[in-house]
Amino acid sequence: VVFSKDGKTLLLYPGGRPDKTYAVPEGVEKIEANLQNAAALESLALPASMISLPCTKILSRLKNVEVSANNPAYKSLDGVVFSKDGAELLFYPPKREQEEYAIPEGTAVLGTDVFSKAVHLKTLALPLTLAELDTDDAVPALEAFSVDDNHPAFFVRDGVLFSRDGEILVRYPEAKPGDT
Repeated sequence: VVFSKDGKTLLLYPGGRPDKTYAVPEGVEKIEANLQNAAALESLALPASMISLPCTKILSRLKNVEVSANNPAYKSLDGVVFSKDGAELLFYPPKREQEEYAIPEGTAVLGTDVFSKAVHLKTLALPLTLAELDTDDAVPALEAFSVDDNHPAFFVRDGVLFSRDGEILVRYPEAKPGDT
C-alpha cells in the first residue's frame, strides 16, 4: 500500500493484494486509490482521521465499511456509512449481500447514487424521517419499496413508491417482477 509523503492520503492499493479486509491507518485523511481493482477486498475500516469519503466508484467491490467511533464526521451502522449525526446516509456498500435494507429512522437525506450499485438489494424500507428520494438513483435489483402507513411524504402500492397524495409516481422499482 502506498501513501503520500505526509501519510495523509492513501494513493495506491495493490489490485493483487489477497486481503479481504483492510484497516486504513490512523492519520490517513482521504483515499485516492482506486479500490475497485482490489478483487479480494470486501471490508474496509476507516480511521478517526478520515475527513473525506472516497467516491462510490472507488469502493465498488465492498460489502462492508466500518468507521472508527472516534471519527468526528462519519459513523457506520451495520457496515453502512452515515454522517456522524445519522441524518445523511452517505455510502451503502455495493456488494452488500442483504436483499432487504431498512434505512434507519432519523435519516433525512440520501447521498448521491448511494444505492446505484447495490446488486443484491431487492427491498428498500424508507424511514418516516426521509422526505425526498433521488429519482435518478437506479437500484438494479430493487423489486419493492416499503414505508410506514403513516409516512408523511410517501405511500407504497404493490411495491411502487408514490407521493403521499398519490399524484406523483416517485419511483418504480427497476427489477419489479410482473407487469411494468
